[in-house]
Amino acid sequence: MILRDEEELLPRALESVAPLVSQMVCGIDSRTTDSTRAIASRFGAEVFDFEWVDSFSAARNLTIERATGDWVLVIDADDVLLPFGQRVIPRVLGAPAHNGYMFSIDEVMSSAGVMQTGVTSVRLFPCSPRYRYVGRVHEQVTCDGRPIAVVAQVGPGSAMQHCGNDPLVYAKRGKRELHTRLLLLDWQERHSSYTAGQLALQYAHDGKWTEASRWARTATSASEPLAEWMRGPIGQLAAVA
Repeated sequence: MILRDEEELLPRALESVAPLVSQMVCGIDSRTTDSTRAIASRFGAEVFDFEWVDSFSAARNLTIERATGDWVLVIDADDVLLPFGQRVIPRVLGAPAHNGYMFSIDEVMSSAGVMQTGVTSVRLFPCSPRYRYVGRVHEQVTCDGRPIAVVAQVGPGSAMQHCGNDPLVYAKRGKRELHTRLLLLDWQERHSSYTAGQLALQYAHDGKWTEASRWARTATSASEPLAEWMRGPIGQLAAVA
């Protein structure tokens, strides 16, 4: 996990994974001012500080470098591993057939409960120096610098719950401004279809349809193919006048 000022949400996240794992590693953003460090330590996590360099990948890679098991499970403080996830992950790892696993995840809003069920990025992958994150935000796990070739979605139930897109949480943490700024930086560095697609989705989330459509067209015209899950929504946004 990578954490900054997460004392409110962190206990639930750690409680949900603690019975399942042999090691918990928590990277603490050095700008943290609340009791996040103490909470993580109380749960038995290995804690270290890192300097924020405008890259979620850089922070995550520092964290997974400290992992010592056979597999890495990545969650955030605003995630909770649900009972289905607690049951299915040991079964999957009993006879792993893929290099990475995604999970169904319930998006929870404080005012309305579960609003929708989506799919995570790869959250479970081998613990190896070959596997590292790329991208400043909406980061992806790669193997030897390329997308993981053999990935499976674990289902049919929801394995995780996420509250970070709740409008109250989203605004309180300044996610809109941070994510847009980091995506634009990422685009300057990589010019990837994935980053252009994420910019389109970010602007659509913010109701900025002209920018969303422009970035969607950029994503579809890039030489690098779009990720399969992006093709539908990005195609729709690209068609917006």
